[in-house]
Amino acid sequence: MSTSSTSSTSFDNPSTWSKARDWLETCVKNHTDCTKSDVGSFLPRRLIDVGSADCVLRPRLCLSENLPATTSYLTLSHCWGSEVPGILSTGLLPLYLTSILTDTIPEKFVQAMECTRKLGYRYIWIDCLCILQDSPDDWAEQSAEMDKVYENSVCNIAANNSDSWRTPLFLGRDPSVGNLTVLALPGRVVPDNMEYFVCLPRMWRRNFSDSPLFQRAWVVQELALSPRSLHFCTGQMWWDCKTHTVCESESWYGLRRVDDIWQSLSPRLKLSESSNKSRVWERIVCRYTAAQLTYECKDKLVALSALARRMGEATDYLAGLWKWDLPRALLWHIESHDQTPLASGAPSWSWASVKGRMPPSLHRRPYKYNAKVLSASTDKTSEDPFGTVSGGEIVLEGLFVHESRPDELCRRGQHQTVSWEPLSDEYQFVIGGSTNHGPWGLILRPTGDKGQFTRVGVYYRTLVHPPARTGGWNRNDYDKQFNEYAARCHAFVQTCDPNLYLRKSDRYPGYVVISIV
Repeated sequence: MSTSSTSSTSFDNPSTWSKARDWLETCVKNHTDCTKSDVGSFLPRRLIDVGSADCVLRPRLCLSENLPATTSYLTLSHCWGSEVPGILSTGLLPLYLTSILTDTIPEKFVQAMECTRKLGYRYIWIDCLCILQDSPDDWAEQSAEMDKVYENSVCNIAANNSDSWRTPLFLGRDPSVGNLTVLALPGRVVPDNMEYFVCLPRMWRRNFSDSPLFQRAWVVQELALSPRSLHFCTGQMWWDCKTHTVCESESWYGLRRVDDIWQSLSPRLKLSESSNKSRVWERIVCRYTAAQLTYECKDKLVALSALARRMGEATDYLAGLWKWDLPRALLWHIESHDQTPLASGAPSWSWASVKGRMPPSLHRRPYKYNAKVLSASTDKTSEDPFGTVSGGEIVLEGLFVHESRPDELCRRGQHQTVSWEPLSDEYQFVIGGSTNHGPWGLILRPTGDKGQFTRVGVYYRTLVHPPARTGGWNRNDYDKQFNEYAARCHAFVQTCDPNLYLRKSDRYPGYVVISIV
């Protein structure tokens, strides 16, 4: 057993850059999955001209309207931190169009510019320096094109090892997490005395999943949409494209891409089935909500808008949910027991209305949906249909009841689905029934307006009193107990205050129509 490692303690050395250029050139020329057929069809509004590698670095901002449409550029994924110096403002724009003084901006940005030159390119896009940070209009317009910015770049430079603008891109290597172990197995174990590379979990975590960059929510869509990325990690430099993942010490051909959400969004995959799209979107949101946003109220929906735009039509998008995924999508839940409301403008039925990580849905999904969505809409606050909202409404028809919290709704392992408060004005609205549990539904609280509620959480009821016969439960048993619960809902509607619902259903006796905002 031996260790494969890099020879230099610094990223900024000739052998490292030679390897990086070789990765990039090979990918651009030979990887069909990584190359867009319409490359060069889009340029960001502004780019940074870093000049050629054989002259002194004198960067300046330039307008893409003055550049050829086929101009190639790189991008940078990084952690901002607080009070970033030298960010682009309306006042600095005339100066930056002439020259950007390298001693007035973070060292990380300067090194990203040097990286661009060493890779053989002249232009780079850095959000802090290419978007007017004091112009809400410019920020809104540019953020609405973020998918195009990263998708049309030649390569994305990813500062995995840096937690803010204060940390440079070219850090010293930490050999304890940067090396692969080479395990040689004799012929009696595997044929031909093959060698295997062993990646310890701590190495992968420190270089990627636990790295500062991967804790930033904006990066989810940046890495997913970029055709290829060059990662500056704690131990060594990594290359990641749609074809394979490579590190400086060895190649891992066939290894799953570091961020393989791109595979789910690939035009070659069939996403016509709503069930397929539902699984893909849930996976994206789970990953996204596990990361952090500096300006969470403002950016909760915006930082995911680029991926949403790739996922479906604007007319189907509902503040993080999709019309084709209703009513199932209403059954999301937050991992933390304490669901803290977030002033993001999102309606209560959207996961964007609360803080916290959304884990994958519980496996006990309903086998049938009793609720029917009559209408669903949001109030957009910008020209970007995938951006911010100021509210929304979903009108549902279904079963409805008011009763005290039963034991079945208590916390049960990791299946905590609702943050309960000692209040009595909470109602259960049935979404559907499950094959191995009872009804699933929403916990609602009335707003005071007729038939209008806010979403508090979700619930599922564990069916009790198993049958005496051997063999356990079967489908008929679940249907029977579900119908018993439905009968209680019917009885409640007959005697409850009519102001609790908009109207009674014309479809089924005992069903009502309500609004959730």
